[in-house]
Amino acid sequence: MTGNRTLKQPYLGIVSTGICIAVSLAICAVFDAATFGTWVTLILVAMVPAQIVLGLVWEAKFPKLVTRLPQPMKGLTLLALMAMAGLVVAPATIFLVGGGIMPPTPYTTMFIIFSVVMTFWLVTVMQCWPLTAISKSTGFVGIGVWFLTYVLTYVLFSVFFDYGFFKGTPLYIEALDPKGLFNAWYSLSFAITALVMMLALVLLDFWPIGVITKRVDMLGRQPFFGILSTLFVLILSYCLWYFFVIGRGMDPVVYMVRVPVSIVFGQFIMLTMLKTAPFQTLVQPLKGSVLLILSAILSVVMYEFYWWASGLILGSLPAGAPGYELDLWLASAMLAVTFPVFVTYAEFLGYWPLINLSGEEAIDELA
Repeated sequence: MTGNRTLKQPYLGIVSTGICIAVSLAICAVFDAATFGTWVTLILVAMVPAQIVLGLVWEAKFPKLVTRLPQPMKGLTLLALMAMAGLVVAPATIFLVGGGIMPPTPYTTMFIIFSVVMTFWLVTVMQCWPLTAISKSTGFVGIGVWFLTYVLTYVLFSVFFDYGFFKGTPLYIEALDPKGLFNAWYSLSFAITALVMMLALVLLDFWPIGVITKRVDMLGRQPFFGILSTLFVLILSYCLWYFFVIGRGMDPVVYMVRVPVSIVFGQFIMLTMLKTAPFQTLVQPLKGSVLLILSAILSVVMYEFYWWASGLILGSLPAGAPGYELDLWLASAMLAVTFPVFVTYAEFLGYWPLINLSGEEAIDELA
């Protein structure tokens, strides 16, 4: 070993979460609300699908040359690869989806956020199928997932997103409106609700899907496993979304930030930073249930904390319709900024220097 573990989970995750949140809020404080909600959000979120590929598909073990580097060079190199990917995707999306209009329009930003949900679906639910059926090459699968993400995002964005509610405002540009089936805010809020359910399955180790697949062997193989899991995700997502947005008449944007965005943020803390500690030894579904309860508690705490932090950084921002300035700032601060910082620190840097390990040894120690 090249160093010693100075902190163990869950203390390592708790301390690291505090550090990452402080760094993230420092980044947020650099920008005014308008720049933060357009350029900063777009560029950072554009990096996330590549970050998911590097962290989840390649598990920070590919390219091999990078994994042999000592920390922090390894983490910084992975960060640079992620940034390069984002700097390709962001301008491409501006021109292909946003009509080349700058600063980025809501059409561009929603598309790029939706792409993150699609990446998680391909990686966690479909387990990188059909790429894994075509080739066993690690590089091919990762790059294929990254490319397929944007193809699927474009297709589903065209089918489901409608911006007719912008008509009569300067934001409406008919040529950019896909004129899909549903109000774009409904579609985006539902998509992020679906992400909650995907991560819930991860926390539950795909219980009860695993119980079903043990009885029907075919359902344990892709694409049948992914189809079954997707049905679970869609049904549960619709129930949660319908309860708040239709049943309680909650504004879809306010709902999106207060409920699924905040819960996802709590889930990321439990999964990425704490690695589900100290509950790894609990059996399912008890383990997942405890983690989901803690994620829900964290969602409330973190929402209130970031709300408080927004006042220190920007002063009073108006919440709710029509501009949703505060709501969208909170969503971006949590998921566009802090989540990538979480992954960079925990997966790319391997908690360095709190854990002073290098290369592949760091991955083995943290597994």
